[in-house]
Amino acid sequence: MKKYIPQVLLAFFACFFLASGESRGAEKKQEIPTKTVEFFDAIDQGLIEASLEAQDSFGGKIVIKNKTNQPLQVHKPYAYAAVPVVAQGLSFGGGGGGGGGGGGGGGSRSRSSRSSGSSSSGNQSSGGGFGGGGGGGMGGGGMFNIPAERTIREKVKTVCLEHGKEDPNSRVKYEIKPIESVAPKSEVAMICALVGTGKIDQKAGQAAVWYVGNDMTWEELSEKTFKPRVELPQLVSYFTPEQMRIAQKAVAEAEAYVKATEDSESTDTTTTPETESPDTSGSVSETPPL
Repeated sequence: MKKYIPQVLLAFFACFFLASGESRGAEKKQEIPTKTVEFFDAIDQGLIEASLEAQDSFGGKIVIKNKTNQPLQVHKPYAYAAVPVVAQGLSFGGGGGGGGGGGGGGGSRSRSSRSSGSSSSGNQSSGGGFGGGGGGGMGGGGMFNIPAERTIREKVKTVCLEHGKEDPNSRVKYEIKPIESVAPKSEVAMICALVGTGKIDQKAGQAAVWYVGNDMTWEELSEKTFKPRVELPQLVSYFTPEQMRIAQKAVAEAEAYVKATEDSESTDTTTTPETESPDTSGSVSETPPL
């Protein structure tokens, strides 16, 4: 009888591991998202909740909560804004680095009051884009999965959108909104997305965003200064010559790309049947490589 024991044990363990594998497989299958949604549609429908835990004007963490009892697959936006809760009166958006207020330490504000941002408070708005994913020359965007009733966090970079206002800070809660609600120019969204994916330097992206979105001149930006330490008397340049060069190149390419896209859409509209509607989502699908 003893000679049959190894065979019996072998059969037992084979059945055990097979059953365990099927159980794990079933469990894994249950984790596959049963619904795919666009990021801001999911917020509007109450499926997810998104906010930003700001560290400073350079970034923080986006917090996304799945409010449903099923896993979700979510399309990331290429760019977004983090807007302060109204009662607290602040707004800023994620995706690139920057300096807030007078630019992290004061500086020229001569034309920054013409900001296109929607914040009416004394605090800075910001904008940026998700890292990872893919999509044309921009990168970013893509998809992410979030388990049922779970919360995920993603570290992000940010650029400020409203020069001259106070820096974003960790004491304020920020909601994630479409970037066009704060910065309507498509070039700003494109630059924020490039910063968010690390394709251009944070400071260069900040200069580019303030130039496009706040009507600041390159001269004003190159002359901008700040104190690296409050107790020290000397001021240093906020942007280096190299950062200014990259910023100018980014703006030129973003403007050229937006114009080419608008011309293409205009041509398509004249040949598109009336039954078809143009895409008005405001999302950017790709940008020229920098």
